[in-house]
Amino acid sequence: MSFGSFNKGYDSPFQWLTRDQKIVDQYIEDPKCGGVFSCSFWRGFFSGLIAINKVRNVKKISRDLPILFLSGDNDPVGDSGKGVIKAVGFYKNLGLKKVEYKLYKDARHEILNEINREEVYQDIANWIDKIITND
Repeated sequence: MSFGSFNKGYDSPFQWLTRDQKIVDQYIEDPKCGGVFSCSFWRGFFSGLIAINKVRNVKKISRDLPILFLSGDNDPVGDSGKGVIKAVGFYKNLGLKKVEYKLYKDARHEILNEINREEVYQDIANWIDKIITND
């Protein structure tokens, strides 16, 4: 029920996670993956989402804190990039100056397990290097 809609348009369960079928197969075979979350998990999860979306909490963040959003443009959790762009706008509209993002073409939810994972790793390393050398 929680993630079923994310798999619309795919042939087998959990393909919404990544284009790397080996990773999907490993996920399916792992007894610790794909389970049903407890009510307590959902309570904490939604409490956290509410907290990070409150203007008064975002205003507590340093305006110069570097923030990087990375997502696949085919990630159903991020509404195929639209949610990421909305989040970036939210933070920028509240005065955060160093908010960046990148959407990876055709990538799905687990960008660190995607077929272009090396590109993602390199982008993260480059961003960290830029932050360290510019500050």
